Amino acid sequence: MEFSDELIEKIDSKKKMTELLKIADEDEIEETQAFLNHRNDFIALPRSLAVDKLSVLQEFETAIGNREIHAIILAYKKEDYSAWDLSCQMSHLGLYDSWCDFEEEFYIKIAKDWCHENNLMYD
Repeated sequence: MEFSDELIEKIDSKKKMTELLKIADEDEIEETQAFLNHRNDFIALPRSLAVDKLSVLQEFETAIGNREIHAIILAYKKEDYSAWDLSCQMSHLGLYDSWCDFEEEFYIKIAKDWCHENNLMYD
């Protein structure tokens, strides 16, 4: 029996999602569902404020002083890692929760700064 590449990709994608849900906490899942249910209530930041994950990774490495992250950064630079791989590596190092918290705070600060500069209220 042969499987199409498309079917194999769908199965692989479903396995990855299942694994991601195992390491995601309930709050993250609820926040994602709330966003998906109320997309129109959100304003996207301008593209000029887009931050690549690599710069966030480098800030994270500096903040926590863990040199093991440097290998992850190098692999990410070479595009050997996807966002999924990055999450798995952080989990493997026992840094998944710290990474998620840091990344969230990083983006929140950018958003708050932008809102402040543009006289917009935020929660």
